[in-house]
Amino acid sequence: MEALGVGPQLSDFLGSLDMPKAAIVAIVCVMAVVVATPLSSTATAAAVGAPAVMALTSVGIDPVIAVVTVLLCTSTEGSSPPVGAPIYLAAGFAETNPTKMFMPLLGYFVLPMIGIAWLVGMGWLPIPIS
Repeated sequence: MEALGVGPQLSDFLGSLDMPKAAIVAIVCVMAVVVATPLSSTATAAAVGAPAVMALTSVGIDPVIAVVTVLLCTSTEGSSPPVGAPIYLAAGFAETNPTKMFMPLLGYFVLPMIGIAWLVGMGWLPIPIS
């Protein structure tokens, strides 16, 4: 962001947001998952990684914790429709409707990953930094 010259603008914008830390962490987590849905985790990290980390650090989160939080959210990329080719393949092999596989994945993996990422971002699930 600094190389593009938008670092100060983004920092000023994020600093002007008058939202509690919990809300910023939740918004960043949900947005990272939404972006990760059609993309791979690598593409998602490249697309929204820097702004997401900057948003989290703007509310006082350690940069390492911010990166871990974003990476936890981007790890959901293959578990939510419309992508997730392995899920469609598995549904074909099992001769079942893919939605029967995606709904449990959303409930048992994607939503808990958002919760875990939020807990890490809030500092309630500790990540050793040393």
